[in-house]
Amino acid sequence: MLDSSWLRLVGILFTAVVLLPLLWCFFVWLLSRFSGWGGLARKYESNRRFEGDIRRWQSARIGGVNYNHVLTLTQMEAGLGITPMPLFSAGHVPLLIPWKAISYEGRKRVFFMTVDVSQLGETHPVSFKVALGAIDLERLQPSEKEPSH
Repeated sequence: MLDSSWLRLVGILFTAVVLLPLLWCFFVWLLSRFSGWGGLARKYESNRRFEGDIRRWQSARIGGVNYNHVLTLTQMEAGLGITPMPLFSAGHVPLLIPWKAISYEGRKRVFFMTVDVSQLGETHPVSFKVALGAIDLERLQPSEKEPSH
């Protein structure tokens, strides 16, 4: 008969190896739904390899969710590629947002930093706030850039 310390060890290992990763994946998947990533994925999911101006470890606020230092933003001719690091990939497929589907709204001060605010998507836009300089505003159409003063 197995003693209770052996069963306790098996329970701890099962929790660590099976339940915690499943709980993590579920939590990250929920974030994709709250942020609007899932809605963007229906139209802008991309399986292609992103090549261009690659900026790793970027932070952004997509919808109501902060993605702190877990995104890779790739600027290319076709649009803006957004990919999370593998640990955050549950429910977060790589996105390729065409430049014409990004509408720039201007700069906004959020606590101690200034961010570029945009809307991603055409039919159901999702708010996208990213640190200044993380994306090249020159790639946006002239009518979508911040108006000159």
